[in-house]
Amino acid sequence: MTTYLPEPGWRYADFFAIFVAMIGGAFLGAVVLLIAVPGDASGTAQLAYLAGGQFLGAFGFMVFYGRRRASGSLTTDYGLRVRFEDIWALFLGIGAALALALLVAVIFDWLGIDPEEQGVVELVRDSPGVVGGIVVVLVVVVVAPIVEEMLFRGVLLAALMRRFGSTPAVLMSGAAFALSHLTDPDAVFAVPALFVLGVLFGYLAVSTGDLSRAIYAHMGVNALAVVQLFVA
Repeated sequence: MTTYLPEPGWRYADFFAIFVAMIGGAFLGAVVLLIAVPGDASGTAQLAYLAGGQFLGAFGFMVFYGRRRASGSLTTDYGLRVRFEDIWALFLGIGAALALALLVAVIFDWLGIDPEEQGVVELVRDSPGVVGGIVVVLVVVVVAPIVEEMLFRGVLLAALMRRFGSTPAVLMSGAAFALSHLTDPDAVFAVPALFVLGVLFGYLAVSTGDLSRAIYAHMGVNALAVVQLFVA
């Protein structure tokens, strides 16, 4: 394992501050949506305003926070780096997501569980046409993986590693990543699979010292989910 993001020494309070900024961004996006699109908004509009506000709020706060608390470099502070030679991790993410989807489907069928669709799934389904597709790809496949990896692997994992070491930190950051999705109660059945994926992303980050492979793998997972929804 390489030394993982020794600077700027993120604390747990920093993670929670950025997480709150993410939630605040979603709330602000909802307010703007109500003002800009009175009445029933389409899935495309809801996804653009809510998810866009959520992730842009977090990213904007991380840029500001990094300049105030650290070096101001997204690479040094959060490990943000995307190398073309790491694109193979995109297919690793797709493969991991396929394997987990098959395993979960078999287990749920055996247990007789019919899980509810997550709220974001309904928004994606209600985002037809070219514009809707572009919004979905930008928000779900590009923006979300970058911001979530910066938060959970760039901040939280780095803070945990200084206290607990690599393996416990990867497991705990993976658990936090999975549990954070419970802001949507319908995501409860997805938590075990999200935990496994979070551990995978954490391992990729720690093994290289930055987020390049973790971001690609996360993009692969989300891209597969979007393709499955659009072709279903």
